[in-house]
Amino acid sequence: MVEKTTISKMNFKCRKGQGGVEYIVLLSFTVVFFLIVIYVVNDQLSLVNQQQRLEQAKFALSEIGNAAKDVYQQGAGAQKEVTVTFPQGVAGPGIVINNTLQITFEGSDLTYFLPFPISGSIPNSTGSFTLILVSYGSSVAIGSSIFSLSPTGISDSYCSPAELLIVNKDITIINNINESIDVNMSIAWSDWAVNFSLSNYSVTIPSYDSTNITATFDIYPNVLGVYSGTITYSEGNYSVIMPVIISVESCAGGQVVSYITVQTFNDSTYSYPESQFYLPEISTISTNGWFPNSEVTLDLRDPNNFSVDTFPKTVTVNSTGGYSEQWEVNGIFGTYTIIANSSEYNATTTFTVTPC
Repeated sequence: MVEKTTISKMNFKCRKGQGGVEYIVLLSFTVVFFLIVIYVVNDQLSLVNQQQRLEQAKFALSEIGNAAKDVYQQGAGAQKEVTVTFPQGVAGPGIVINNTLQITFEGSDLTYFLPFPISGSIPNSTGSFTLILVSYGSSVAIGSSIFSLSPTGISDSYCSPAELLIVNKDITIINNINESIDVNMSIAWSDWAVNFSLSNYSVTIPSYDSTNITATFDIYPNVLGVYSGTITYSEGNYSVIMPVIISVESCAGGQVVSYITVQTFNDSTYSYPESQFYLPEISTISTNGWFPNSEVTLDLRDPNNFSVDTFPKTVTVNSTGGYSEQWEVNGIFGTYTIIANSSEYNATTTFTVTPC
């Protein structure tokens, strides 16, 4: 009995040691399991956090874009201030070019497209920023307003001149910051009928000061149409696009005083002054003193010495040797020439269409 008791005690001690090893093993597996769970959870939280920051960056970019749309719809001179927050991960140059806003988030480009030209600059780092947006009519400037312009655009109408018309327009560039700036200008303009130039293409403006430049338009005679282009003003990464529109009209508006003088072939002159008229205006061309019922060739030439539509033509005078027809004045100002020929007689005379 004594030996059996001794063996039982030894077996008890072995079981106790085996249980301790199993506990340690189980604890180790539990710790490893929880470490794996924590790693997976942290990884998922990191992905969720990254997605949230991505959405925050997209939202900030859309806020700038929507503010640009607001001032564009309000027209030239409209301004708006917007505060945006770029999250961690935004780095690299913020780009404003043509119609696109672009920032870089953790190596990927985020873009926002606008249906009109934009210029200026946007932030390129993490943080909160306040931006000023200014409408220039056909474009919008974005960013801290380093400089501003007065006027914000040029849109003028002129009568088509009989001689070269030179028009000067003053533009003021205002420095809005406490340091000297260099502003460079370039023109986009391709219409030969109206020549466009600037008095200066580069100016230095002291802090909080301003300077004037002059835009000059050379409007050539006898041209009609709408001529457009832009002036781009740049200082570093900040730029402003100014729209320029010059309309050359026929002076047929209700406030324009004009007259038409017509001379006939029978050594007589008559005229009918018009305080105002709207083109097309009907002018009567008449002649007499020709051999009754004979044929006469008429040619009507414009100030550029080109025959107008339907001329030259052969007409038959009436039984008293006269002829009359109506012609639509086409809006080209200057001296017109009528040439009449028959088998026995030739005649030339002129009449003028003159803006006042």
